[in-house]
Amino acid sequence: MLDVARLDAAHAFTTTTTSLDPTQPSPAHPRHSLAMPRINLPPLTRGILAAVIFFTLINFALRPHADWVEKVEKPIIGVGNGVPWLTIVPRYSVPWYPWVFALATLVEQNLLGLITTGLTVFYGGRYLERAWGSHEFTKFMLFVAMIPNILTYFLYLVGYLVISKGSMM
Repeated sequence: MLDVARLDAAHAFTTTTTSLDPTQPSPAHPRHSLAMPRINLPPLTRGILAAVIFFTLINFALRPHADWVEKVEKPIIGVGNGVPWLTIVPRYSVPWYPWVFALATLVEQNLLGLITTGLTVFYGGRYLERAWGSHEFTKFMLFVAMIPNILTYFLYLVGYLVISKGSMM
């Protein structure tokens, strides 16, 4: 014969352990899975990180004077001239592409630079944007991006004027 008390106890146990309350997440809910960690980045940091990856990939694909074999052989530390409308190439970039002073900071020449910049933006940008807010972090990023690029270009220009070597420009 069936033991009704035993069935009632088993039913009570299953209904209390698997609650169907919509306000309580179930243990198998995807938000609580270990396979999908949630990365919470502020919007400006997320945009800068995406821009670094995007512009570096474009620079890698369109880099002049390099064949695919050269690009693939030295992807970690290889350097070369970048695309003139993305990076500062003195003879080509400055008169025609003035936005490179701000954009060149977001372009890396190799994989090691991309990883270093990516980790710096990920951790540093996440902290600074939350501490300062998006507006102050934007001003900081523009200052950090443009001032060193402009000063470096003028230093390069002074070196060219002192040495007067055409190959420098």
